[in-house]
Amino acid sequence: WTSSWGQNRMKVATLKEGTVFGEMAMFSHLGEGFARRSATIRASGFCDCRVIDKTRFHALLKQFPKEKARFVKIALERKENLDKSKAANAGAEDSKVTEKR
Repeated sequence: WTSSWGQNRMKVATLKEGTVFGEMAMFSHLGEGFARRSATIRASGFCDCRVIDKTRFHALLKQFPKEKARFVKIALERKENLDKSKAANAGAEDSKVTEKR
């Protein structure tokens, strides 16, 4: 998946077959830095996507607390990795500006 803000785009992850995505948006109501949308997904080949409504998703998680913990963990790990990628990219951009001066 790719994260973009403004004119900048950077690849932040490559997802494997069977990987879920969109979990960060599902927890955006909790705050904690989760955004409704934090990245763009682009398939490099055939992709069979399934969609679940946010309300239904949370209703299911109430019934299955272990799955809720799993999805929260995935969301937190991805947010941490995204934040690290953004920081690294910002540092690289700062270096480019310094070099131009």
